[in-house]
Formats: sequence, C-alpha cells, structure tokens
Amino acid sequence: MFVIAPSYLFAQTLTCSVSSLPSFGNCVINLATAAQKFTISGSGLTNEVIITPIASFEIATNCVSQYTSNPILLNIDSGILTNTTVFVRLSPSVIGNVSGTINVKSIGANDINIAVSGVSTNWNIPVANGNYYSSTTDLSGAELKTALYNKISGHSVSSYSGLWNTYSTTDNFYNGKVWDIYSTNICGVTPYDFTFGTNQCGSYSKESDCYNREHSFPQSWFGSASPMVSDMFHIYPTDGKVNGERNNYPYGEVSSAIFTSLQGGKLGANTFPGYSGTVFEPIDEYKGDLARTYFYMATRYENLIAGWQNNGNANEILAGNSFPVYDQWVIDLMVKWHNQDPISSKEINRNNAIYSYQQNRNPYIDSPQFVQRIWGGNCPNKPIIVSNNIKVELPSITPITFNLKWHSGNGNRRIVLVKANAPVDEIPLDSFEYLANSVLGVGDQLGEGNYVVYNGMGSTMNITNCNATTIYYFAIFEFNGYQKTAQYFSTPAVGSFSLKQVNLVSFAAQLIDSKTSSITWKTECERNNDQFEIVRSVNDTNNWQNRGSVKSIGNSVLPTNYSYTDSLPFISNVKVKFYYRLKQIGLDSSYSYSNIDSIAIDHTGIGNIQELAMSFQISPNPFINQIGVYVVSQQENLSIITIKNILGNEVFKLSKNINQGKQVITINELDLLPNGIYILQLQCGNQTIRQRIIKQQ
Repeated sequence: MFVIAPSYLFAQTLTCSVSSLPSFGNCVINLATAAQKFTISGSGLTNEVIITPIASFEIATNCVSQYTSNPILLNIDSGILTNTTVFVRLSPSVIGNVSGTINVKSIGANDINIAVSGVSTNWNIPVANGNYYSSTTDLSGAELKTALYNKISGHSVSSYSGLWNTYSTTDNFYNGKVWDIYSTNICGVTPYDFTFGTNQCGSYSKESDCYNREHSFPQSWFGSASPMVSDMFHIYPTDGKVNGERNNYPYGEVSSAIFTSLQGGKLGANTFPGYSGTVFEPIDEYKGDLARTYFYMATRYENLIAGWQNNGNANEILAGNSFPVYDQWVIDLMVKWHNQDPISSKEINRNNAIYSYQQNRNPYIDSPQFVQRIWGGNCPNKPIIVSNNIKVELPSITPITFNLKWHSGNGNRRIVLVKANAPVDEIPLDSFEYLANSVLGVGDQLGEGNYVVYNGMGSTMNITNCNATTIYYFAIFEFNGYQKTAQYFSTPAVGSFSLKQVNLVSFAAQLIDSKTSSITWKTECERNNDQFEIVRSVNDTNNWQNRGSVKSIGNSVLPTNYSYTDSLPFISNVKVKFYYRLKQIGLDSSYSYSNIDSIAIDHTGIGNIQELAMSFQISPNPFINQIGVYVVSQQENLSIITIKNILGNEVFKLSKNINQGKQVITINELDLLPNGIYILQLQCGNQTIRQRIIKQQ
C-alpha cells in the first residue's frame, strides 16, 4: 500500500530570484524611487512567509501603491508559496548612505536575506542670484511661463554626438544599463536591455537590436535646428525599432493598435478627445515624464515655438503662438498624464544630471504645480484608500523618539499631524502646502496644537521633542498633487501613542448575577504589551489572588476593548464585597497595576444557594419576546424588576405588588430589545437578586 504524503511534510524550502538588488542610487529624503523587484517561492512550508524590510526601504506586492515599512505576510496553500513578485523601493527618512538586507522567513525553512543599498539626499535646487525660482512666487498663466523662460533660457549647448556620452550619467538604470522609456518596465517584465556604448545604433531591423537618440519632441518640428536638436531634456535613449515606429507622430492614447512594442507602447488612432489622427502611446510609467518634457519645450523655446507650426506635421499639436503653445487637446492630455504619473526620483536625478551639463532645469520637475498655474486644468484625483496597519516603536528614550510605520494607501504622498493629549481635530486644506518637521511643535500648525511632522512619499518617520507623561494622537492623510494642486483624502488613519506601554482608558467590575461578575476595560493604545492578569480580593484590598489572564493585542495605536467573566463564591448570611484590579504585564516582564473597582452582594438572611434559587426563577431563558419571573415570597410585598444591558444601562423597569406564596410575573414587552446579554434584577423588600438573561431570535 502506498500513501502520498502532503507536500508540506517534505523539506521546507524558500527560493528567491536574487541575493541582492543593484544600488537604488540617489533619492531625495521623504520621497521614493522607482521600484526594483524579486520573486519568492517555497515548498513544504508549515508557516506563512514573512518579509521584513530594513529601515529606509519599503516593500509591496503591488507595484504602484500601498507600500509599507512594516513586515508583510504571504499565505501558503498546502505548504506551497507560488511565485510571488515583491516590489522594493528606497524611501529614506534620514540623510546619508543606507544599506542592509530584506529578510524573508518562514519558521522551519531557510532564511533568505536580500542586500539593498542607496543614498538619501536633500532636494537641493541650485541657487543662482538668490532662490532659483524666486521671481515666480505670485505669477500665473503666460506671465509665469515667461518668468520661467527667462530663468532657463540660454543654456549651455552640447553637441548632438555628445549625447552618447552623457546618457550614462543622465539615463542610467539601477543595473548600469540604459534606462529606456520604450523598453525598461518597472512593474512588468523588461523584454531586453542595452549596454552603454556597445549597443548604440547603427542599423536595426527588430526590437532589441540597438538604442538611439529619441527626440520625444520630433526634430522635424523645429527643422533640426540648434540648440533644440541636442537639448538633453527632450532627447531620451530608446530602442531604435520602437523609435522608428513612433516616427514623428504625436503622443496620444490608443485603443486599437497597429503596432505594439514588447514593452507595451502602442501606435494607432488617437482615442483622446480632440484629435483622431495616428499617435503613439507610451506605457503609464513614463507618461508624466513626457508630459513635463513637453511643458519644458513650450517654456524653454517660448521665443521660437510659435514659428514651428508649419514644420512637418507640427500643426497637429502646435497652436502657432507662444501661449498656450499647444492645441487644447494636447494641453488636456498632458495635464492628465502629469497628474496620473507624478514626478519620480528618476526625473529628479535626471534633472540634476542635465543641470550639470546645460546649467538649466526643467521647472515642472522642480515644482509640478507650475503646470496648473500656467495651463490650468484639473488637479489630481483624491486618493480613496487610507493608510493602515500602523505601528509605533520607541527607538530612543534619550531623547524620547517615537517611530511610526504604516501601510500606505493609494495616494502619492502623505501628511502626518500630531497633537498632544487630544485627538487631531483639523483636516488639511486642498491647494495648500504644509511644511513638516519631525521635531514636534516646529512644523506648520493647523488650528490649535495640530502639528505637521511629516510630508512625503514614504511609510515611516521619527517624531522627537516628546515627553514621558503625554499621550500623543496622530492622523495620517493620503494626498495627491503638490503645493497648489494638493488634493487631500479627508478620512485619515488615526491613533495614539505614549511612553507608557499601555494607556488604560477605563476599568470596571459589574455584577452579572449572584454567581458571576464581568470585568471590562479599554486601552487607548498599547506598545509591546503581553497580557493582563485579573486579580481579586474579598472584603479588603490586602489579599489579592490571580483569577485568570487575557492575552493582549500586543501593539496597537487604536482603542481596544477587553473583558473577563469571573465566578463568585456564595457566602451565606453576610454582605460580601469583591475588589478587582488589573496587572498589566509587558513583553519585557515589566508590570503595573490599574485602579481598583469593586462590587457588593448582600446575602443577609439567605442561608444557602438552594434557598436563593427556589425563591427566584426565570423562564424561558434564552427568550425571544417575553419572559416569566417565578417568585416564592414569604409575605406580601412590593417588588421592582429592572433589566439592564451589559454596560449597566437600564432598558426596562416594572413595579408590582406580589402576594405571599408562589406566583409568576410575565413581561411581554421585550420584542424590541436587541439580541444580547442582559441582567434582570428583582428587588423585594431588603432582598435584591440578579440573574443573567439572554435575548435571541
């Protein structure tokens, strides 16, 4: 007889496609690079796979959004983890070189560590005769475009042939290959790549033969004249074949393609409103790059571009003027792409590299809000997914420093507000830029006491200038856009943190019936907490005994409710008082006690528990819409029946005279009560009896 064992009984193995990723290069602090990726798989596994990033790096299983600095968990199926792509990006919160490993673990299997590195820099726009863009502060429309023209015109001109040499600086991908906007695919598979110098065109007959110099703004539109013909800002290294297929067609959007590149670029009839001719549509990753390139061309050559309308097919996009320069359909399309694909670390680095050669910049990379200030159009859409899975750590006590980590929503950026001793009560306003500072109290203040401590693309930050006795509340708002185009999602992720392991909001003991008590408590936030022990003392506060424990949630920035049900001893012919308190125990074995609460039971005149049970019975229990209270009374008396919910709120009350002997009191007004647990109390003379009842359908 042969038995096939399930796969998870075999050796537990994790496999990764790489052991290291190329350096991410430079990234401006609080921004993020384009992603790199690796693939992970496993067999024979008995536990889920946990992937943990190193500080300054983020991971996701979605290439575009929802990156996190927290660990992510990959579920297995019958011991198997199928090939899963994990995206990694550098998003630093400190300046300097950053490096380390991303850990991949499944308990019982081999650990995998993937080396990552990069450099965090400041966003230093060069200063020339004062702030580079100081003359643009209060301008808009054509006036603003002219001011930018005066700033970036007259650049240092390089030779067209010299571009072959500069590309290794301006368009260098992580792996040292050519960063080709027509073949390099961040989210998907890059079908081929090129080596600088070695793979220069030459002739080509198919994709991947060679790369050449793509005038994204075709040189036929300006007569191949200088300085446009060698202006690095609009000339990208791209696959020769795809460049040839694109030809001098405008950019647009295509539904039905007559040519599709291996990367996904499409040639065909334009479906964007306003033009129906043939266009080329690049993949989404680079649409914003090209839009900002076209806004640059309209600005840098403001003095010439009106005369280009009749060159080749330039009339298909040019309006024959210096403002607004393009036909309206082109403006609408470029604003759309500009919003959909915000500036990237690639563009920032390319902008800086070209500045070192040409001594001018693309202002729409440095300050993306210039686009709407000049050409108008819609602002970016608001995000619709809020940040989540927020965790707080305490990396330093001297000085007190808190670290927040979260799982980002689908905004391109996030802003974090913090307020002391009260929840954040302000919402950032659209079209406003807020300056952040991780030193609490230094950044912009919204309303009263709501300070901006973070504004960036990442999913982690440190907060300093905190004290030991304060509870701090935070709100993380997702947003898209930049400065005057900022669009904030008004629903934030919220929570709180403090130096204490646990902030206890409430603690209460409540009598359910003569045999049972309910202990409830609520925490505002917890950090590295392990458990709560419930301790009790009878008739004094000197003889505490452990009654049980409840496992803590461990780490939480949100309020958490807990409860414990305790059984009570019956002590005849006396009044009994039960005292309760909590012992909170941390993961480090430290502990603290809560305040004390108490409940009392009057057993005076009751000799034993059987006598009590015979004098008071309830049926049916559970009940649907009515209940009968069976009473045995030694004499005629007034009885008061009350029903309270588990929170102690009275939901029913009845006063009724009862006669000596056995009788039943029927309560048939309970059909509107919500399902749940209630406490029925019968008070008759100096005797009070309670019993738990359950309402159900």
